[in-house]
Amino acid sequence: SHAKKLNRFITAGWEIVGHNKETVDYIKSRIAEQEQATQRPFNLLVENIASDLLRFSNCMLVKVRNKNASSGKVRKSINGRDLDPVAGYFVLPFETLHFKTKSNGEIKKVRQRTPTGEAKEFSPDDIIHIYMHKKPGFAMGTPEAIPVLDDISLLRRIEENVEELIESNLFHLYFF
Repeated sequence: SHAKKLNRFITAGWEIVGHNKETVDYIKSRIAEQEQATQRPFNLLVENIASDLLRFSNCMLVKVRNKNASSGKVRKSINGRDLDPVAGYFVLPFETLHFKTKSNGEIKKVRQRTPTGEAKEFSPDDIIHIYMHKKPGFAMGTPEAIPVLDDISLLRRIEENVEELIESNLFHLYFF
């Protein structure tokens, strides 16, 4: 079902529209800059975001900042730090991430542990969290499959029982 939904999303496509032509043109030029800086098409980024949202109901993007690869301006963060403009966005594999949250469910820090054992920590200023089905007070969205996991395990047990029943009654036993 994941592949079907993703294929429908890709087939439907997307476009940037708006009432202010200057704003739309600016966004399109920034996307072209990011494609150049990251050496990856923006369509691929959109597809990866959709894929993670469908699988996990969550997607984490990391911002790569570089004022030499971006026409954006340096800005101040909420903490007062100078932030270089974003040169590109990359999807972080959600299954490699660990989170430190505040008591209200807000994400404080994100740590990635790669399969090689290497760990990277990201500041909230450099992370974008996109989610679906997020319950109040929770930091993450709830995947669509969570409510049906018990049903899936029940169906597996029924399949095993039916298979065992067929195997035990496939050949009749004759006693003389």
